Amino acid sequence: MLIVITNIEGPLPGGRQLVHPITVVIEFDDGEVVVSEPEFHMHASAPTENEALNAFRRILSGYLDSLARREMTLGPQLRDQLNYLRSVIVSE
Repeated sequence: MLIVITNIEGPLPGGRQLVHPITVVIEFDDGEVVVSEPEFHMHASAPTENEALNAFRRILSGYLDSLARREMTLGPQLRDQLNYLRSVIVSE
């Protein structure tokens, strides 16, 4: 297994943008690539690095929407995730 730690930045689906680069871990293992955010354990996987990074960007944007819809019922850990996502993602 190969593990790479890197930063991603730039556009997200839905007209959103990362405010600043965020650190991700990319794991290559048996034909699968997993991209994960180490602090809150958000992740995506796909057969290639590019596909996994694109899936991760979609998940970040979608997860922000999902948590925001349920904001009033979130426990402390999910509220921390929502606040983190709001701090790194803006609408263009």
